Amino acid sequence: MNKNLKISAFKDISAFLLTTLQSQTSINLDIKYVKNADEAHQDLKQNLAHIILMSYDDTLSIALEEQYSDILAILPIHGGMLDLCGEIDLQTNKNRIGIDTDSGYARALRLFLRHRYSPEDYGKLLFIKAGATNIRYEALRDNSLDVTLLNPPFSYQLNIHRDPEFQTFLGDYQGVVANTNKTFWHDYEYHQLLQSFTTDYYAMIKRIQNNYQESIESLANYYGISKPIATNIYNCLWQNNGLSTTYEFLDSHLRGTEAIFAQDTGIFIPSERHWLEQFHEH
Repeated sequence: MNKNLKISAFKDISAFLLTTLQSQTSINLDIKYVKNADEAHQDLKQNLAHIILMSYDDTLSIALEEQYSDILAILPIHGGMLDLCGEIDLQTNKNRIGIDTDSGYARALRLFLRHRYSPEDYGKLLFIKAGATNIRYEALRDNSLDVTLLNPPFSYQLNIHRDPEFQTFLGDYQGVVANTNKTFWHDYEYHQLLQSFTTDYYAMIKRIQNNYQESIESLANYYGISKPIATNIYNCLWQNNGLSTTYEFLDSHLRGTEAIFAQDTGIFIPSERHWLEQFHEH
């Protein structure tokens, strides 16, 4: 069997998870970190990766907006773990909002800001396409952006202001999911390989969850951060919108993201999710 599995992902907490998994699986994981969601979409459509990690909103965008019928979301990775980082101050022209693309987390962010600001003030906000999470984090640090949505580890770094209202507004939400193309799902060898990846991945998640001190040390070493920051990140991973610990998608989280997608696009969400398949625990 082909033991090489190509994965495209964002360089957020996924990087720590995938790097950790590399040492715990017999599958050769060929990991590429994308610069934005457009690149992830391209990797999916051109069969350049077997697994593409991106937000569930992006899955919906491809399946329903772009009418691309070969995408399958197969595993939940996390529920967003999103924080609005930085500060907006329209009085001092701090109005530069960093997003990746118009889809994905940007939909949730736009709805939140429309909820918070008057139409006139909302019109003063400047949305800047600034790339993937790690790139936007650096832009926030060097003051070329005023606010952006970040998730761990970036949202827990020193001197990053987090807006407490955003997560309350967001509620149940499906963040990153693992997607594949039907080409691979229906190919027997790749299906077996995806199954093996799934088994090894969730076993690793359980090990991280069950080994508190060791996992905090791993996070601290991997990201070059202090133990207290690593501890905060670790604790965040197991909250309601944290890492998925089982194969099963949570319907409440799926519906949360779908509601935001539908409100932003005006696209009706079919009751049967033809873009979603999943493995089941043995």
